[in-house]
Amino acid sequence: ATLVYLDPPYLMKRSHKYNHDVNYEEFHKELLEICNKAKCMIVLSGYQSDLYDITLSEKDGWVKSTLKTTTRGTNGEDNQRQEIIWQNKYAIDAIRNGNVPINLSASEIKNRKFNPER
Repeated sequence: ATLVYLDPPYLMKRSHKYNHDVNYEEFHKELLEICNKAKCMIVLSGYQSDLYDITLSEKDGWVKSTLKTTTRGTNGEDNQRQEIIWQNKYAIDAIRNGNVPINLSASEIKNRKFNPER
């Protein structure tokens, strides 16, 4: 089975731009449509978004959870954030059945953060 983790540039206002930014709704709509058609496990992270909530709905088998985390801004300051994790029905089924052997490091568990420090 395939597990796809997606962490797209978040659909939100920002004070800076990425070199290759996709901070426009059409990109996100297309991405979410593809996610809804996928037959593999999908875990997607982002910030609260009405578009994501509507498109990745419970009726379509998606489960939404929140994760408190800290991000570091381009100015070097830490910011408290609430990230959203959406998981599709295939990922949820695999987790419930114990078929996704994901092992987190002690640091990842302690910091409730899955990506490395910058």
